[in-house]
Amino acid sequence: TGFGAAAGGGIVGLVKNAFEESPEEKAEREQRIAEDSQINKIVDYQMKHFKKNLKAEYPLTGNTDELVSRIKELMAQAEEYKLEEKHPDKLTAKLAEAKKKATAWLAFRICKRVKKQDKELFDSPELKALRRRASRLSGRSLIIGVVIFYILIFLFVAIVCSI
Repeated sequence: TGFGAAAGGGIVGLVKNAFEESPEEKAEREQRIAEDSQINKIVDYQMKHFKKNLKAEYPLTGNTDELVSRIKELMAQAEEYKLEEKHPDKLTAKLAEAKKKATAWLAFRICKRVKKQDKELFDSPELKALRRRASRLSGRSLIIGVVIFYILIFLFVAIVCSI
């Protein structure tokens, strides 16, 4: 039993050493975490001002023609930001992603405002396509998908437990 324990301890030690970080790897990981944290702080700060200016520039009020033109402008901006997301600089890429989501979300909200004013225009194929694209770019589709997934899991568990 002593030999088996020694062999087992040796194997555990080898496995532990194989998965243990070297000091250089640990320093790199900590540096990446600190860099990402700093980038997120900068993005959050700049996005506060960006959203405030965006809401002031594209208000939710106006007639339907004005609202539709705002939606088109916002979607064009969101598409431009989407292209910037592939920038090699992390800060630029994350800022572009956040701006894309904010502009697409505002375009989606303006679409909802058009629905209140002109239901027929809201159901038009052009506005449907814009609304669908705005939903995708804003990340709204992902949130809805996750919620539906959890509801389905809950229903599945409830059905299995009742059987």
